[in-house]
Amino acid sequence: MIRSKVKVGDIDPVKRPILANGDSSAPVLYAVGLLANGLTEFTPTYHFEFPEEITTIGITLPLNNVTDDHADFKSYNPAQSGYTVVVTGSDGTKITQRLQAGENYDPLTGQIDHFGEFRTGKKLAAGVRIVAYDVTPDAKYYANAYQNSINGTTNREALNDINSGLINILGHLNSKAQLGQTYKSKIQVESENKRLTTNFQVEVSEPLKLPVQGYGGPESYLGNKEPTTYKPGDTFTLGLETLGTVSKSGTGKNLDAGGVLTGKGNKTTTDLPGHALAVEYGTIKEPIVYLTLPDQTTLTNFKNSDQFYQVTFDKNDKNQVAPQPKTTQKQNADGKTVMVLDWTGTGFELKPKMRVLFNLQVVSDAVNGFDTGLSKQDLYVYKKNGGESDLYTADQLKN
Repeated sequence: MIRSKVKVGDIDPVKRPILANGDSSAPVLYAVGLLANGLTEFTPTYHFEFPEEITTIGITLPLNNVTDDHADFKSYNPAQSGYTVVVTGSDGTKITQRLQAGENYDPLTGQIDHFGEFRTGKKLAAGVRIVAYDVTPDAKYYANAYQNSINGTTNREALNDINSGLINILGHLNSKAQLGQTYKSKIQVESENKRLTTNFQVEVSEPLKLPVQGYGGPESYLGNKEPTTYKPGDTFTLGLETLGTVSKSGTGKNLDAGGVLTGKGNKTTTDLPGHALAVEYGTIKEPIVYLTLPDQTTLTNFKNSDQFYQVTFDKNDKNQVAPQPKTTQKQNADGKTVMVLDWTGTGFELKPKMRVLFNLQVVSDAVNGFDTGLSKQDLYVYKKNGGESDLYTADQLKN
């Protein structure tokens, strides 16, 4: 076979976060398509390769000749009836799956999404990752087809939704990826007259440092604001809170393309949410939290609880369960009581918008720290030489 043109090049790197356990909102890694405006028919094939640091979790195939994002069934031209996808696993095995235009396929589970109707196709063995896809369309294209091969990498930003006219590769960086490194996914498109080889490049976006600050407790004088005071038996909370922001799935996304066919755009119930893949805040893994108890206070259980501490989560956090920490009580150099919550070995992480709170109670016999009754000797109020009143012991008054 003689090819008249061969092109090789790399796409400027984009930054993506590491998603160690995948992501339910199915982030789009990149999308590839053809610009079909020629006069000669060709049968292009697409080849995609992935290094071990990139996990691909599926492929969504393009629709054909859809006039706009809110088209109905009548505007769908099934000229390209489907595609043959060959998936290569990390163990060297290959599986072949026939798919219709617009379908999404996850070779790890075998699930095929046909616009919200699901069936099971072929899948790789458990623990085998996807090394490559090879995609061949059923029908030929009128294709001067290779100038517009990559989409979604402009300005180093992530593509946030599928493009219904392109082949969409779903995936993410996994925990093997390292900061400061660039990873490449090879993309090759070829037909009888041309081959284009390029690399989609992705870098790890460094998590932002998670800010932590104190939470609760009495307020001191601020302007004319009176300080907070507590009486014996009163309860109050002290603790810490994390700041930052929690990543949320975008709304109005159309990751299954079903709305394109039903005329409802981004409002079908089967649509998966989008994910902006913005730089996220890091976490504090397996924290150890120390609280020095204020004088004349003791720890007490929260109302309707058998614990003196609480962990609260952001409302968007899907896993709002904190494992039991190891609790110990110590004394510091000043003789004050220190309570320790130790999550070492539990896998627990502090994420944005969380709080670790302690419930404290003022002891029943508490007294003001400046109360004259605490002095070891009797004190007397005396005004000396017309000055202001002050406190003196009996011995001082004799002199």
